[in-house]
Amino acid sequence: MSETNLAGEARTDEDAPANKKTDARVTDGGSKREMPLAGFRRDILIVLANTGATHGRAIADDLESFRSEKVNDGRFYPNLNALVDAGLVEKRENEHDKRSHEYALSERGQETIREHAQRIAGALEAIDGGAR
Repeated sequence: MSETNLAGEARTDEDAPANKKTDARVTDGGSKREMPLAGFRRDILIVLANTGATHGRAIADDLESFRSEKVNDGRFYPNLNALVDAGLVEKRENEHDKRSHEYALSERGQETIREHAQRIAGALEAIDGGAR
């Protein structure tokens, strides 16, 4: 879901303008700066919630299936690392291969997914007229 800016350059989710009504927002670490949790980053969290702890390539492959689009490393890893920096994903050295890393949802990442699910459930309830 990339868009183009006025100059015709591709824009990724992290460049997208914040929309306070639709973006889940988190602060990064100790600073008060907020980071928009755009669809691409949220989808990484959803994939991690479904797969559990795994390596980056497996997450990217599952993300491609989940989004039905090609996910290149130049887009994927900066977004994954931003989620690590924000404390939503834990990054650990792989026990079997010291050169690679394993990623897992942190408690904060799990809570972010729960909050997103509640927003979706509320929208479904509104669509169904409270029939759920």
